[in-house]
Amino acid sequence: MKKGYLDISFSWIFAIIVGAIILFFAITSVSKIGHIKQTSEGAIAGAELDILLNPLETGLETGKTSMLTMPVYSRLYFDCDNYGDFGNHYLMVQEQVKKEWLSFVRQESGEWKASGINIKFQNKYLFSDSVLDGKNFYLFTKPFKFPFKVGSLIYMTSSEDEYCFSNPPEPIEKELIDLAQPNIFINECEDDQIKVCFGPSSDCQIKVNYNLGYVEKKEGKSYFYTDALMYAAIFSDSTMYECELQRVLKKVSNLATIYQEKSLLMVNSGCTFNVISDLNLLQTQINNFESSSDLFGLINTMEDLEKKNENARCRLW
Repeated sequence: MKKGYLDISFSWIFAIIVGAIILFFAITSVSKIGHIKQTSEGAIAGAELDILLNPLETGLETGKTSMLTMPVYSRLYFDCDNYGDFGNHYLMVQEQVKKEWLSFVRQESGEWKASGINIKFQNKYLFSDSVLDGKNFYLFTKPFKFPFKVGSLIYMTSSEDEYCFSNPPEPIEKELIDLAQPNIFINECEDDQIKVCFGPSSDCQIKVNYNLGYVEKKEGKSYFYTDALMYAAIFSDSTMYECELQRVLKKVSNLATIYQEKSLLMVNSGCTFNVISDLNLLQTQINNFESSSDLFGLINTMEDLEKKNENARCRLW
C-alpha cells in the first residue's frame, strides 16, 4: 500500500509540473501576442500621424483643424534634438492597458504600455507639450516666413485640454473663431480651462505680451516673432518650444545658403544683389543662437533682407 501510495503521489506531482509548464508557455504566448498587437497599434498610430502631418506641413490645410483619433486612450511623448542640418522631432506612443483576465501577469488597468515604436520626423515642425494624454488630438498650422518662406508650423493639443483666450487682439480672435477648434474658447472662461490672457491678469496660466513679443508661463518667458511663433509658444512647453525654434532656424540657415548660390547664378542674367552680406550675417547670428531671447537680434537683419529683396529689380524669393 505504501508503494502504491508513493506511485500515485509521484504521478500527480509529475502531472502538476507538466501542467504548470504548459500554462506558463500559454501565458507567455498570449502576453507576447498582446505586446505585438500593442506594438502594431503604436506603429499604426505613428504612421497615421505622419500621414496627417504631410498636408499640414505643406500648408494645404492652413486655417483648418484636423483631428487624430487613437485606437485607445493614449499617451504621446514628444522629444526633439538639433543634430545635423535640420534636427529631429520624435514621437513615442504609449497605450493605457485595460484590466484583463491575465492581469496577474500583465499591467493593471490605468498603467501604460509602450509600443516600442519611436517615430522620427526631420522635415516637420510640431509644437506641443512634451507629453499629451487623450484619445483625440487636434492639429492646425500656420506658415512661417523669416524673411523667405521657411515652412508650416504645426500645433497639436489634446481634446482633454481646453484653452480659453481672454481679450485677444481682434485679428487673433477672428482667426480662432474661423478655426472653430472644439477645445479653444474665447473670453467666457471656466475654472477648469487653461486661461490664455492678453493683457494684465493674475489668474492666468499663460500670459501673452503681444506688443513686446513674449509668452509667460510658470517656467519662464518664451519670446516670439509673428503670430505663427506666438501660437507655438502658447501650445508648447518651454523645452519643446526652444528646441523646435532652433530647428526652424537651422532650416532658415540652410535656405540662406541656397539663396546665396541662387544669387550667383542669376548674375549671368543681368541681376545684381546686395543681400549676400546680410545672408551671411543672418547665418552667423543663427549659429550663435542659444534661446528665444536671442530672437530679436535676428529680426533687424531679417527685416533688412526683406526690404532689399522687395526693392530689387530681380527678387531672390
